[in-house]
Amino acid sequence: MKNIIDINSLTKYYDDFKALNVVSFSVQKGQIFGYLGSNGADKTTTIKILLGLMKASSGEVTVFGEDTFSDDLNSLKLRSKIGSVLEFNRLFEYRTGLDNLIFWAGLYNIDKKDALVLSEKLINLVQMEE
Repeated sequence: MKNIIDINSLTKYYDDFKALNVVSFSVQKGQIFGYLGSNGADKTTTIKILLGLMKASSGEVTVFGEDTFSDDLNSLKLRSKIGSVLEFNRLFEYRTGLDNLIFWAGLYNIDKKDALVLSEKLINLVQMEE
């Protein structure tokens, strides 16, 4: 089975401080994976590198077979294939649940009509119509 995520010997320095020290793991298609650790363990740093939002000092990271260190990687395209929530989940209080879902779908270039249909299906699925 092909891995959707491969991280091999990932290291990240901030000046002289080594934040990530040779992190390695893989996630296979269909696998449920949790990345847990104490505060300050640089979980967010790892995820930011995985998403192409930050460069690593060394190591290899591939997502869906694409090297996230590549200068020509379309990080928006990569992020549209995976879901992530970094540090906080932000909803707009002045919007309805439906409006929030449609807004976030738009950030992933989902057509507004399709976003409405998908959002309504999701709201019905989780019985959150009210």
